[in-house]
Amino acid sequence: MQRRSLFIWVPVFLTIPMMIAIVSLRIWYLGPFGIHPGDLRVRAQMAQPSGERFFVVARRTERLVDAYEVFLCKVETNGEMFKYQLASDDSFWWRCSLRPTAQKNEVEIHLNSQLIGKYSYSQDAVVKARGKIPIYATKTSSAALEKALSPGRPPLAESRGTLP
Repeated sequence: MQRRSLFIWVPVFLTIPMMIAIVSLRIWYLGPFGIHPGDLRVRAQMAQPSGERFFVVARRTERLVDAYEVFLCKVETNGEMFKYQLASDDSFWWRCSLRPTAQKNEVEIHLNSQLIGKYSYSQDAVVKARGKIPIYATKTSSAALEKALSPGRPPLAESRGTLP
């Protein structure tokens, strides 16, 4: 009787940790449940005293392997928006932040407490920490970003749309 009871519980004790591990990996890579292809998520934001605003925006792709495209978006005081592509084949960016440098001439982009790049005001470009090739801006519409930041949405908001 005791052996039979133990035989039933062993698979349960093995299955539960495996399920927890699978769900944890899924959340780490694809982000919280409910994000669909085409959704935008604002991962970090920062406003400068000059009025410019910076956002790190992740767009969920249709692909499972390369789940997110990540952009730095700069919205100028006149409302014009420029995007700089940071990554095109990445997982959900947990713990992303934007920080001004001490000299106030650059904005640092951090991911998991590591510097991954800097936006330079003098070059008007993003330079990744690993490579020294500047990434220049593409002018784009701010409608999808405004929708993601609209009132009633959580601070790290979601929206369906594309950054053209």
